[in-house]
Amino acid sequence: MVIKIGPVCSVREAELVGAVDIIVMRLGVADDRASRTISEATFAAVRAATGAVVALRAETPGPLADTVRRLAPDYVEFTAVDAAKTEPLAAQLATLTALDVPLIATVGAVLKDDVRLLAEEAHLARLVAAGAHYLAVELESVLDPDFRIAAPARRRLAEVFARYPVLVTDAFTDLTGGLGLNETGSYLELGDGRTRPQSFRLPTAVRLLRTRRPAPAAGRSRGS
Repeated sequence: MVIKIGPVCSVREAELVGAVDIIVMRLGVADDRASRTISEATFAAVRAATGAVVALRAETPGPLADTVRRLAPDYVEFTAVDAAKTEPLAAQLATLTALDVPLIATVGAVLKDDVRLLAEEAHLARLVAAGAHYLAVELESVLDPDFRIAAPARRRLAEVFARYPVLVTDAFTDLTGGLGLNETGSYLELGDGRTRPQSFRLPTAVRLLRTRRPAPAAGRSRGS
């Protein structure tokens, strides 16, 4: 199972999270732990210090294409425009496809009372066709009994996830066995520990990662 984590904002954090598969970083004009942004120098230092592949968040201070050329990330991660916004989505995908870098697309959430994503399989297919190697989906929840997605929707999730490279996040208490939804892996969004959108404080994420069963590394997608 693939594990993605971020935004990581120092070499020390990269060392703490250990042998994950994908480390995500978000650029700012300087290192800022509050917003979890880093400078280009810190990006390069983290990349040199980790054995994971590295992903760059698409929201960069300067032109994205120039930044990608300088830093050569293994992936670019972005939040996909809603499927219904056809023209903005087409423009977004045209810009990202032109980078010629594998993509990670955040595509939204499936909630107890909102399972619209299950009706948007064509959207998922379009993102994969545009170069998304992973699709990140938040679930609320398969694990929390107070917000549990109904069984028929969970079965449908498993059917959809079997066809696409989906990374999921939920109210994890361990990472030992996955969610049983045919997901490709899991992701941990580092932040202040809010539950919507789901995020994890760094110490919590480190504790969760210690429960992980050993797994093969993802391997770099671009020359390393």
